[in-house]
Amino acid sequence: MDGARSELVTLSIPAPNSIDSARGGLVATSGSEVTLLERDGAVRTGPVDLGVGAAVAPLGAAWVGASHPDYLLVRVLDDALRVASPDTGLGEDRAASLRQLVASPDGSFTAAIYRDGAGLRFSRLSCSTGSVKPPGPAACPELVTVAPLEDGCTDAVCHTTIRLDYLTLGLRGFATVGGGTAVDGPGAVAAAQPIFDANGQYLSGAPEVDGPAAGLYRVSLSPGDFGAFALVGAESGAVAVAGGIVWSGRGTYWSPSWADAAPLACGAASATPETTYLDSNECPSYEGKVAGKSAREALDVALRTNVARYYEANGPFSAYVYLYTPTVGACDPETAEYAVVLTRRR
Repeated sequence: MDGARSELVTLSIPAPNSIDSARGGLVATSGSEVTLLERDGAVRTGPVDLGVGAAVAPLGAAWVGASHPDYLLVRVLDDALRVASPDTGLGEDRAASLRQLVASPDGSFTAAIYRDGAGLRFSRLSCSTGSVKPPGPAACPELVTVAPLEDGCTDAVCHTTIRLDYLTLGLRGFATVGGGTAVDGPGAVAAAQPIFDANGQYLSGAPEVDGPAAGLYRVSLSPGDFGAFALVGAESGAVAVAGGIVWSGRGTYWSPSWADAAPLACGAASATPETTYLDSNECPSYEGKVAGKSAREALDVALRTNVARYYEANGPFSAYVYLYTPTVGACDPETAEYAVVLTRRR
């Protein structure tokens, strides 16, 4: 498996004394129904429901199931399929997909092979009574104190954009750009237009511009079948972030190039921006999905990061919260993200 990574995923057991050594036979799924064929030929259909497309394999004296209702999830089933454990996240990307659950013939290990991002992962699964990894992207690790994380920008004006998952506020990446040429509204459109031209071959119409607010202009093309947005620094002329919007599909970020979220950490204390802007748009829950977080909640997470700590230590800064909804029509909370742009003047 080229580029594969291995890890250990620990699952919480369903309940005390719910797993015993009497497990036998074979287990299978049909639709969302889990069925056990015991060694004596008896068939038992459990009350557990793993969802359509689930996979099941032995795990010690119990069973483990994997499914993908939103994020890729695994859970432990007791031997009689009576009880399922809480969901444990197996992938940090909603596009993560299970390839196979595998169990060794001697019962020494059970593992999941799945694609997460650009590579394959091989994860051995084990049971514990402790806490489990929640579904979704890794939450910002909250520490009592954090050391500032330098943005590496030497321009007159610097922007760091932090990506946060709409449903969980998990950190998904960050990037810094800078510049030193102030622009007005038409100048902001001119700065965004080359990115629109290079990536949005089906775009049409004239861009609209709003602002500036918290140091940024918002340049947008209202979507018919396709649309776009860009946040441009009023004092820098730099495009902090830009992306596309697609009907019956999913747009993507066109700029910047994102760094992994791993260096980010959160502290208990919050940095204080000079000015803020909060996007008033919403992406309502639908089809029973859990509602997403508010722009103010996203701002709170961003302001507790080590990047915000660095911005506060290096002069006045502003914070702009933008809700990126890359789908046209009914907003899909599963694809929405917050882009929080921190702006400082050197």
